[in-house]
Amino acid sequence: MPMSLSSEFIQACNKGELEVVSKLLEQDPSLVNESSTNFGSPLMLAAAGGHLQIVEKLVENKADINMVIEVGLYRGLTALWWAANCEQWHIVKLLLDKGVINLDACLVEEYYQRLTVLWFAAVRRQWDIVKALLEKGAKNLDACPAEGPNRGITALWYATGQQQWDIVELLLDKGAKNLDACPAEGYARGITVLWCAVAADQWDIAKLLLEKGAGNLDACPSEGPTRGLPALWVAAGKQWDIVKLLLNKGAKNLDASPVEGPNKGLTALRWAIMDQQWDIVKLLFEKGASIEKAVSN
Repeated sequence: MPMSLSSEFIQACNKGELEVVSKLLEQDPSLVNESSTNFGSPLMLAAAGGHLQIVEKLVENKADINMVIEVGLYRGLTALWWAANCEQWHIVKLLLDKGVINLDACLVEEYYQRLTVLWFAAVRRQWDIVKALLEKGAKNLDACPAEGPNRGITALWYATGQQQWDIVELLLDKGAKNLDACPAEGYARGITVLWCAVAADQWDIAKLLLEKGAGNLDACPSEGPTRGLPALWVAAGKQWDIVKLLLNKGAKNLDASPVEGPNKGLTALRWAIMDQQWDIVKLLFEKGASIEKAVSN
Protein backbone atom coordinates (compact mmCIF):
# COMPACT_ATOMS: atom_id res chain seq x y z
CA MET A 1 0.00 0.00 0.00
CA PRO A 2 1.52 3.36 -1.00
CA MET A 3 2.34 5.75 1.84
CA SER A 4 -0.01 8.70 2.26
CA LEU A 5 1.31 12.21 1.69
CA SER A 6 0.86 12.94 5.39
CA SER A 7 2.81 9.86 6.49
CA GLU A 8 5.56 10.55 3.97
CA PHE A 9 5.90 14.12 5.23
CA ILE A 10 6.06 13.11 8.89
CA GLN A 11 8.63 10.42 8.11
CA ALA A 12 10.77 12.90 6.15
CA CYS A 13 10.74 15.37 9.07
CA ASN A 14 11.71 12.59 11.42
CA LYS A 15 14.59 11.39 9.24
CA GLY A 16 15.88 14.83 8.35
CA GLU A 17 15.14 14.64 4.61
CA LEU A 18 15.05 18.34 3.75
CA GLU A 19 14.48 17.94 0.00
CA VAL A 20 11.49 15.69 0.56
CA VAL A 21 10.05 18.05 3.18
CA SER A 22 10.43 21.05 0.85
CA LYS A 23 8.86 19.21 -2.08
CA LEU A 24 5.87 18.00 -0.07
CA LEU A 25 5.27 21.43 1.43
CA GLU A 26 5.09 22.88 -2.08
CA GLN A 27 2.44 20.29 -2.93
CA ASP A 28 0.42 20.80 0.25
CA PRO A 29 1.36 23.64 2.67
CA SER A 30 -1.19 22.41 5.21
CA LEU A 31 1.10 19.45 5.99
CA VAL A 32 3.20 21.75 8.16
CA ASN A 33 0.93 21.21 11.17
CA GLU A 34 -0.04 17.62 10.42
CA SER A 35 -0.42 15.65 13.63
CA SER A 36 1.11 12.26 14.34
CA THR A 37 -0.96 10.27 16.80
CA ASN A 38 2.16 8.92 18.49
CA PHE A 39 4.72 11.73 18.56
CA GLY A 40 2.96 15.01 17.85
CA SER A 41 3.70 17.41 15.03
CA PRO A 42 6.36 17.33 12.27
CA LEU A 43 8.09 20.18 14.11
CA MET A 44 8.35 18.08 17.26
CA LEU A 45 9.92 15.21 15.35
CA ALA A 46 12.40 17.46 13.59
CA ALA A 47 13.24 19.22 16.87
CA ALA A 48 13.86 15.93 18.68
CA GLY A 49 16.10 14.76 15.87
CA GLY A 50 18.10 17.97 15.78
CA HIS A 51 17.26 18.69 12.14
CA LEU A 52 17.86 22.43 12.23
CA GLN A 53 17.23 23.15 8.54
CA ILE A 54 13.93 21.31 8.63
CA VAL A 55 12.89 23.11 11.80
CA GLU A 56 13.71 26.42 10.11
CA LYS A 57 11.76 25.35 7.02
CA LEU A 58 8.73 24.38 9.06
CA VAL A 59 8.78 27.61 11.07
CA GLU A 60 9.08 29.64 7.85
CA ASN A 61 5.96 27.85 6.63
CA LYS A 62 3.96 28.80 9.73
CA ALA A 63 4.39 25.68 11.83
CA ASP A 64 2.73 26.12 15.23
CA ILE A 65 5.72 26.35 17.57
CA ASN A 66 3.44 26.19 20.62
CA MET A 67 1.47 23.08 19.64
CA VAL A 68 0.91 20.69 22.55
CA ILE A 69 0.26 16.95 22.30
CA GLU A 70 -3.27 16.57 23.65
CA VAL A 71 -3.67 12.81 23.99
CA GLY A 72 -1.68 9.65 24.44
CA LEU A 73 1.58 8.74 26.16
CA TYR A 74 3.25 12.06 25.30
CA ARG A 75 0.38 14.28 26.39
CA GLY A 76 1.56 17.74 27.44
CA LEU A 77 4.73 17.90 25.34
CA THR A 78 5.89 20.55 22.86
CA ALA A 79 8.63 20.94 20.27
CA LEU A 80 10.67 22.94 22.79
CA TRP A 81 10.42 20.12 25.34
CA TRP A 82 11.45 17.48 22.80
CA ALA A 83 14.46 19.55 21.76
CA ALA A 84 15.58 20.00 25.37
CA ASN A 85 15.00 16.37 26.35
CA CYS A 86 17.05 15.24 23.33
CA GLU A 87 19.77 17.83 24.06
CA GLN A 88 19.24 19.64 20.78
CA TRP A 89 20.24 22.97 22.27
CA HIS A 90 20.60 24.73 18.90
CA ILE A 91 16.92 23.94 18.29
CA VAL A 92 15.96 25.17 21.75
CA LYS A 93 17.72 28.48 21.07
CA LEU A 94 16.01 28.81 17.70
CA LEU A 95 12.54 28.20 19.15
CA LEU A 96 13.19 30.68 21.95
CA ASP A 97 14.33 33.25 19.41
CA LYS A 98 11.17 32.63 17.39
CA GLY A 99 9.01 33.52 20.38
CA VAL A 100 7.79 30.18 21.73
CA ILE A 101 5.59 30.94 24.75
CA ASN A 102 4.88 27.55 26.32
CA LEU A 103 8.08 27.41 28.38
CA ASP A 104 6.78 25.20 31.19
CA ALA A 105 5.46 22.23 29.23
CA CYS A 106 6.06 18.83 30.77
CA LEU A 107 4.85 15.28 30.44
CA VAL A 108 1.58 14.59 32.22
CA GLU A 109 2.38 10.95 33.02
CA GLU A 110 5.23 8.48 33.49
CA TYR A 111 8.82 9.07 34.68
CA TYR A 112 9.31 12.43 32.97
CA GLN A 113 6.27 13.87 34.70
CA ARG A 114 7.00 17.40 35.94
CA LEU A 115 10.36 17.69 34.14
CA THR A 116 10.51 21.00 32.30
CA VAL A 117 12.81 22.51 29.70
CA LEU A 118 14.35 24.59 32.50
CA TRP A 119 15.13 21.46 34.51
CA PHE A 120 16.75 19.70 31.54
CA ALA A 121 18.83 22.77 30.75
CA ALA A 122 20.06 23.04 34.36
CA VAL A 123 20.88 19.35 34.68
CA ARG A 124 22.86 19.49 31.43
CA ARG A 125 24.60 22.73 32.40
CA GLN A 126 23.14 24.84 29.62
CA TRP A 127 23.28 27.98 31.71
CA ASP A 128 22.71 30.45 28.85
CA ILE A 129 19.46 28.63 28.07
CA VAL A 130 18.44 28.58 31.74
CA LYS A 131 18.99 32.33 31.85
CA ALA A 132 17.06 32.86 28.61
CA LEU A 133 14.12 30.79 29.90
CA LEU A 134 14.00 32.77 33.14
CA GLU A 135 14.23 36.10 31.35
CA LYS A 136 11.45 35.04 28.95
CA GLY A 137 9.11 34.13 31.78
CA ALA A 138 9.46 30.44 32.70
CA LYS A 139 7.32 29.92 35.81
CA ASN A 140 7.72 26.30 36.89
CA LEU A 141 11.02 26.85 38.67
CA ASP A 142 10.72 24.05 41.22
CA ALA A 143 10.11 21.14 38.84
CA CYS A 144 11.97 17.96 39.74
CA PRO A 145 11.66 14.19 39.24
CA ALA A 146 9.26 12.33 41.49
CA GLU A 147 11.35 9.16 41.37
CA GLY A 148 14.73 7.84 40.29
CA PRO A 149 18.25 8.96 41.26
CA ASN A 150 17.44 12.65 40.69
CA ARG A 151 14.20 12.69 42.65
CA GLY A 152 13.59 15.90 44.50
CA ILE A 153 16.50 17.76 42.89
CA THR A 154 15.62 21.11 41.34
CA ALA A 155 17.26 23.50 38.88
CA LEU A 156 18.21 25.66 41.88
CA TRP A 157 20.13 22.80 43.45
CA TYR A 158 21.93 21.97 40.20
CA ALA A 159 22.93 25.61 39.71
CA THR A 160 24.28 25.68 43.26
CA GLY A 161 26.20 22.45 42.82
CA GLN A 162 27.92 23.91 39.75
CA GLN A 163 28.52 27.24 41.53
CA GLN A 164 26.47 29.16 38.99
CA TRP A 165 25.70 31.87 41.51
CA ASP A 166 24.22 34.34 39.01
CA ILE A 167 21.70 31.65 38.03
CA VAL A 168 20.99 30.85 41.68
CA GLU A 169 20.31 34.50 42.38
CA LEU A 170 18.15 34.81 39.27
CA LEU A 171 16.09 31.73 40.23
CA LEU A 172 15.56 33.15 43.71
CA ASP A 173 14.62 36.56 42.35
CA LYS A 174 12.16 34.93 39.92
CA GLY A 175 10.42 33.08 42.72
CA ALA A 176 11.96 29.62 43.23
CA LYS A 177 10.32 28.19 46.37
CA ASN A 178 11.86 24.77 46.95
CA LEU A 179 14.89 26.05 48.83
CA ASP A 180 15.63 22.89 50.79
CA ALA A 181 15.91 20.41 47.94
CA CYS A 182 18.81 17.99 48.21
CA PRO A 183 19.75 14.58 46.82
CA ALA A 184 18.24 11.60 48.59
CA GLU A 185 21.18 9.35 47.73
CA GLY A 186 24.74 9.45 46.47
CA TYR A 187 27.79 11.45 47.53
CA ALA A 188 25.79 14.71 47.80
CA ARG A 189 23.05 13.23 49.97
CA GLY A 190 21.89 15.77 52.51
CA ILE A 191 23.65 18.77 50.98
CA THR A 192 21.25 21.68 50.52
CA VAL A 193 21.50 24.89 48.51
CA LEU A 194 22.12 26.80 51.74
CA TRP A 195 24.96 24.52 52.80
CA CYS A 196 26.61 24.85 49.38
CA ALA A 197 26.34 28.64 49.47
CA VAL A 198 27.94 28.81 52.92
CA ALA A 199 30.68 26.35 51.97
CA ALA A 200 31.50 28.46 48.90
CA ASP A 201 31.59 31.72 50.93
CA GLN A 202 28.58 33.02 49.01
CA TRP A 203 27.34 35.02 51.96
CA ASP A 204 24.87 37.20 50.05
CA ILE A 205 23.22 34.09 48.60
CA ALA A 206 23.14 32.48 52.06
CA LYS A 207 21.45 35.57 53.50
CA LEU A 208 18.97 35.64 50.62
CA LEU A 209 18.10 31.98 51.14
CA LEU A 210 17.55 32.51 54.86
CA GLU A 211 15.45 35.63 54.22
CA LYS A 212 13.31 33.68 51.72
CA GLY A 213 12.65 30.89 54.17
CA ALA A 214 15.26 28.14 53.76
CA GLY A 215 14.38 25.76 56.54
CA ASN A 216 16.73 22.77 56.57
CA LEU A 217 19.38 24.63 58.56
CA ASP A 218 21.10 21.59 60.05
CA ALA A 219 21.63 19.71 56.78
CA CYS A 220 25.16 18.43 56.30
CA PRO A 221 27.13 16.03 54.11
CA SER A 222 26.90 12.36 54.99
CA GLU A 223 30.43 11.56 53.86
CA GLY A 224 33.75 13.20 53.07
CA PRO A 225 35.91 15.59 55.13
CA THR A 226 32.93 17.81 56.04
CA ARG A 227 30.58 15.00 57.01
CA GLY A 228 28.35 15.91 59.89
CA LEU A 229 29.22 19.62 59.74
CA PRO A 230 26.19 21.91 59.25
CA ALA A 231 26.20 25.39 57.76
CA LEU A 232 26.52 26.88 61.25
CA TRP A 233 29.90 25.24 61.80
CA VAL A 234 31.08 26.00 58.23
CA ALA A 235 30.27 29.70 58.72
CA ALA A 236 31.91 29.88 62.14
CA GLY A 237 35.24 31.68 62.07
CA LYS A 238 34.44 33.29 58.72
CA GLN A 239 31.05 35.00 58.85
CA TRP A 240 29.70 35.48 62.34
CA ASP A 241 26.72 37.43 61.04
CA ILE A 242 25.65 34.28 59.15
CA VAL A 243 26.13 32.25 62.34
CA LYS A 244 23.92 34.73 64.21
CA LEU A 245 21.30 34.59 61.46
CA LEU A 246 21.30 30.79 61.48
CA LEU A 247 20.88 30.74 65.26
CA ASN A 248 18.04 33.24 65.13
CA LYS A 249 16.36 31.24 62.35
CA GLY A 250 16.41 28.09 64.46
CA ALA A 251 19.57 26.06 63.77
CA LYS A 252 19.72 23.21 66.31
CA ASN A 253 22.96 21.33 65.62
CA LEU A 254 25.14 23.61 67.74
CA ASP A 255 27.77 21.16 68.97
CA ALA A 256 28.95 19.62 65.71
CA SER A 257 32.70 19.33 65.19
CA PRO A 258 35.08 17.56 62.80
CA VAL A 259 35.94 13.98 63.70
CA GLU A 260 39.42 14.24 62.23
CA GLY A 261 41.99 16.74 61.02
CA PRO A 262 43.42 19.89 62.62
CA ASN A 263 39.98 21.13 63.74
CA LYS A 264 38.97 17.86 65.38
CA GLY A 265 36.64 18.59 68.30
CA LEU A 266 36.36 22.30 67.51
CA THR A 267 32.74 23.39 68.00
CA ALA A 268 31.16 26.67 66.97
CA LEU A 269 31.09 27.74 70.63
CA ARG A 270 34.77 27.10 71.12
CA TRP A 271 35.51 28.93 67.88
CA ALA A 272 33.47 31.93 69.00
CA ILE A 273 35.33 32.02 72.34
CA MET A 274 38.69 31.87 70.54
CA ASP A 275 37.61 34.72 68.23
CA GLN A 276 36.20 36.69 71.19
CA GLN A 277 32.78 36.87 69.54
CA TRP A 278 31.02 37.37 72.86
CA ASP A 279 27.60 38.15 71.44
CA ILE A 280 27.76 34.86 69.53
CA VAL A 281 28.98 33.05 72.64
CA LYS A 282 26.03 34.43 74.60
CA LEU A 283 23.58 33.49 71.84
CA LEU A 284 25.00 29.96 71.56
CA PHE A 285 24.62 29.50 75.33
CA GLU A 286 21.04 30.80 75.16
CA LYS A 287 20.26 28.34 72.35
CA GLY A 288 21.69 25.39 74.29
CA ALA A 289 25.26 24.89 73.07
CA SER A 290 27.31 22.59 75.32
CA ILE A 291 30.27 24.11 77.14
CA GLU A 292 31.45 20.59 77.98
CA LYS A 293 31.78 19.65 74.34
CA ALA A 294 33.42 23.00 73.55
CA VAL A 295 36.27 22.44 76.06
CA SER A 296 36.53 18.65 76.05
CA ASN A 297 39.07 18.47 73.19
